[in-house]
Amino acid sequence: MANSFLSFFLLFSALLSLLFAIGEIFSFSRGNRRIVLFGIFLSLSYFLFHAYLVSSRNILLFPYLFLTHLPCSAVLGALLERYLLLAWGNPAEKPGRFLLKILPALGIAIWLTPFYFQDRDDKIRLLEKIAVSGTDWHVKIPVLFTMCVFLYFLVSVLVRLFRTVRFSVVKKDINLATILFLSSFAILSTFIGSYSVLFGGKDPLGIIGAWLGLFLLFIYVYRQRYPEFFLAVRKVVEEEKRVKASQLGKFDLTDIKSKLKDLFENERIYREEQLTLSTLARRLGLSTHQLSEYLNNEEKKSFFQILNEYRVREAMEKIRSSPMDTLLTRLFVGLPF
Repeated sequence: MANSFLSFFLLFSALLSLLFAIGEIFSFSRGNRRIVLFGIFLSLSYFLFHAYLVSSRNILLFPYLFLTHLPCSAVLGALLERYLLLAWGNPAEKPGRFLLKILPALGIAIWLTPFYFQDRDDKIRLLEKIAVSGTDWHVKIPVLFTMCVFLYFLVSVLVRLFRTVRFSVVKKDINLATILFLSSFAILSTFIGSYSVLFGGKDPLGIIGAWLGLFLLFIYVYRQRYPEFFLAVRKVVEEEKRVKASQLGKFDLTDIKSKLKDLFENERIYREEQLTLSTLARRLGLSTHQLSEYLNNEEKKSFFQILNEYRVREAMEKIRSSPMDTLLTRLFVGLPF
């Protein structure tokens, strides 16, 4: 019963992914991202269909299709990396460079070509043997190699993410945290599949396919609920690139904001008569250029605007709380205008 449910779920996921691929053909959007997304869903659809054939044992009816999902899996890794980089606002790669990334898939296809054209009866005997005693090593090796290729592209996405965006920003931004979760989910699926292949799991392809099917359903729901997801991600990434290109790239802007607030609201540094931009910068551990850039870009105010804002605010509080006969004395004594 459980195996029947798994087979049904894999077939459903394969058809859903194929539907997504067809939807991209008729999508209103244009450009590289739509083409890459079409390739992702088409590759994923074939992978899930192959997983369905193996899990349901219908692969015995189509033995020549056994392991034909491996080149698709290697291409899928390259496409996933390309799509996420495009979503972050990176320019499209030159065709030649992308072709280099799908060379592993081509190599796998050439490597397995003799196996693909093996005698039908020999393949059926191999499949029956695998069903009883587990996967042979001459099958395990190309499967594990493909998983390593797929894993390389997923890890590459995470490495680029943390090179571009600080981890503190990833933790706070729900969209970047979602990308981290999805990438980690796919990596975990790869490790689970590798473990099943290495140690003789009953249906390693079905397990990986089930994980990918859940992943696909999550993507569908998330895309419907948050259609502007990648637009929000792009804005954060572009902002991080701007920050890293500035003199403040190595500083935690949240920490600067907290220290600045503490100096003005708790220590009331604005009461100092000789307060200057350089004095405030030294208190914050910044140069005057860095502080000026922070105030202009993050606070959207100049040093004197912030200084006078706090001084006027305190003056207004004194006006509201002080009797008229002592008001002028308090203002002139307490504030360095």
